Amino acid sequence: MTEADLYTHRQKLETRQTEEAQRTSSVTVNTYAIILGQAQVVKSVTTSDALNANGNRYGATEHGYNHSVTTVIYSFNSKGQLTDAKGMDGGNVDGEGEDAE
Repeated sequence: MTEADLYTHRQKLETRQTEEAQRTSSVTVNTYAIILGQAQVVKSVTTSDALNANGNRYGATEHGYNHSVTTVIYSFNSKGQLTDAKGMDGGNVDGEGEDAE
């Protein structure tokens, strides 16, 4: 598969407000490949951030900070059937600089 065979779609989800006036914004970018004539997602990357009451992203040292990037790689066999999905997650929570679980 070459890069010419890949297509990308980006979707931004609406922000959602929690009880404490904290909102979350997430953006998902899906990369598609044509496999046996069907468009299949081969990679999905979702980036999420906590937003303050003004709609701005929290700074890395502020209480309430949360940034996460989740990547899923999908594998298909020669019949075009999904055979594997591997996910990776990384990010920081509450300005502590620790990786999110």
